[in-house]
Amino acid sequence: MRSFKSLKKTAIGIMLMTTVMSQLAGCGTNTINISAGDPVVSGNVTSSVNGLEIIPGMTSLKNVAVSEDYSYINDATSPSVRYFLDKTAPVVSLNDIYLSMGDTCTLDDFINTITDVTPVSADFVAEPDFTLYGRQDVSVIVTDSNYNQTVSSATLTILPVKSEYVMELTVSHNTPEPEEFLMEPGYDVYYTEDLPAPEDLTIGSYDVYLNVDGYDTTSVLTYIDTESPSGNAISVKARYGATYTADQLVKDIVDATDVTCTFADDPDWSLEGTQTLDVVLTDEGGNTTHVYPVVELIIDTAPPVIQAASTTVYIGNSLSYTSCITVTDNLDVRGDIALTVDASGVDLNTAGTYEAYITATDKSGNTSTATLTINVTEKPAVVQPNYQDAANTLALQIMSQIITDGMTTEQKVYAIWHWAKYNISYTHDFAIDNFASGAYRAMTNHRSNCFGYASVIKTMCDLLGVPNFVICDTQRPHYWNAIDCGDGYYHWDATPRLDGTIIWKWTDAQLLQYSNTHGGTHKFDRAQYPAIN
Repeated sequence: MRSFKSLKKTAIGIMLMTTVMSQLAGCGTNTINISAGDPVVSGNVTSSVNGLEIIPGMTSLKNVAVSEDYSYINDATSPSVRYFLDKTAPVVSLNDIYLSMGDTCTLDDFINTITDVTPVSADFVAEPDFTLYGRQDVSVIVTDSNYNQTVSSATLTILPVKSEYVMELTVSHNTPEPEEFLMEPGYDVYYTEDLPAPEDLTIGSYDVYLNVDGYDTTSVLTYIDTESPSGNAISVKARYGATYTADQLVKDIVDATDVTCTFADDPDWSLEGTQTLDVVLTDEGGNTTHVYPVVELIIDTAPPVIQAASTTVYIGNSLSYTSCITVTDNLDVRGDIALTVDASGVDLNTAGTYEAYITATDKSGNTSTATLTINVTEKPAVVQPNYQDAANTLALQIMSQIITDGMTTEQKVYAIWHWAKYNISYTHDFAIDNFASGAYRAMTNHRSNCFGYASVIKTMCDLLGVPNFVICDTQRPHYWNAIDCGDGYYHWDATPRLDGTIIWKWTDAQLLQYSNTHGGTHKFDRAQYPAIN
């Protein structure tokens, strides 16, 4: 199940430059040392040394400098042949390696390049320990044919990722953070693929894909369920002959997985009386819980009990007779009890006292009957509230705050119009009935439509004794005021306009021009009102 994608594997790169070598034993030799920068003396050499090209048969290399320190041996038996000896250690470049726990690698994986003029051999100074997670230094020793050696080091990181993370499946279907898959902190880790949605999780194992310190790896998330379900028994009292399934006798079941309900022992439904049953709740993890509902089976002979009080209904109204009673039963709920009504002697259109008879029958066939007394009376007259007095009282309170001595009539009217415009918010949800009611509700709630604005202004102008009337749009229900401040009638409209236009003391011509250019906002029958010029 595990895989690791980011290992960098580079084969050993070895630059080999063959040097003519000779067995020195038994030969008369004369060793001469040369150093970097020294000229190479004449000689018959058949190969190349460290990039210095030697042409076979060439007998003079005078004044040609070498780039490294070498020795050559003059063979006494063949004075014209010289053997160069390598004194330079190999040049080694290693790779850092990242592995998942449980994976291994070879020496070749660590070696990037090796450069030398002779064949080389390589080995670990100490074998890496692939059983330890974390970071460890790995040293590699490289030896060339003339026993020059180089020791280089690289870092082996065994990613501390658990091969499996086991988690208890809870009711909330929790998921782990990516750090929980690590054996130790200190690494950057994140999911590279999303885990299943919490509601899709159940008992079992899921592949998990992670990135740790920039390297992809995998793990396994395993959910287990070791917690038992919970639930409450439902004890019942039932008619003899009734039977129940196990799940009908349990409620409030809570568990992270689906739960099945079974009887530990098959109930004997032929027994009359009380018996305690053993219901086993088993979840998908095999965990169990026992609950013990009590079942009482009764041979039912008790009729329903009806409670019927007297009720009053106004002449001409209808009556739901069964809603005027309560009925209970030792076994059945009201919805399972059949009710019949005999109201043949009741006249709801004539005042008087009448009786209706209600019969209740339970599922066992037991019946009972009760008498319901009905008083049919005249409906009392509805007393309408005096909105005019209430509206006048509120209007006078407001006017005392906005009108002062010395104001002209026009200034007083402007103060009224200004108060209505800026102290009442516009709403479509406002009934259009009468001016007194409209003014009272607008001043009380500080919310109104155009009818309320006009009603408030009319009420206050009436209290001032200023001539005024309300104009109604003939195309749609829009209301505004016409007021005479002593210089003739003019249009005053306190209702807020969407374009912010202020309409006060306008003539017919001004108002109609505005209306015609704004979708017909103020269309009215001019013949019904005095001309406003």
